[in-house]
Amino acid sequence: MIFFQKQLRNSDYKDESPFSYLHVTYSESPKVVGFGDYTILPKDFSEGGGPAYVVTIHASYINADRFDEMYVRHYSSYDDRSPTDPGGKFLDALGKLVNEMNAEPRMFSATDGMAEFEALHEKKHFPGLGHVKKISIKHHVETICGYLKESEGG
Repeated sequence: MIFFQKQLRNSDYKDESPFSYLHVTYSESPKVVGFGDYTILPKDFSEGGGPAYVVTIHASYINADRFDEMYVRHYSSYDDRSPTDPGGKFLDALGKLVNEMNAEPRMFSATDGMAEFEALHEKKHFPGLGHVKKISIKHHVETICGYLKESEGG
């Protein structure tokens, strides 16, 4: 399993990375009733990070063309080599996410998390980096739950 591969710096994220296929295969193992994918948090817990020179939004999606494996898209802001203006950097990264959502409307599941990102984009509001991570996690969990509900036929 791959799960979330945290990078040293936000500027190190490529556009996309594989995440997991557990949601597809867990039921094939005998006596397995569930799985844990640990969302889009890194393996090692960190109480906090340093100043954000680049803001990156992580958005999960299930790729039907790749055997329903989950991937994470990474939307990074400009890098001015300064930790100033995290709000402006967030809006830059958010604009990239919303542009791709509009260009590829079937890529992401229609979740409350994605609706929150769209509302923030419309209002041009920066809620703080912690809240941004919370929305990304919310979208991730909603995407997995939606997939499981669909695959179980209900």
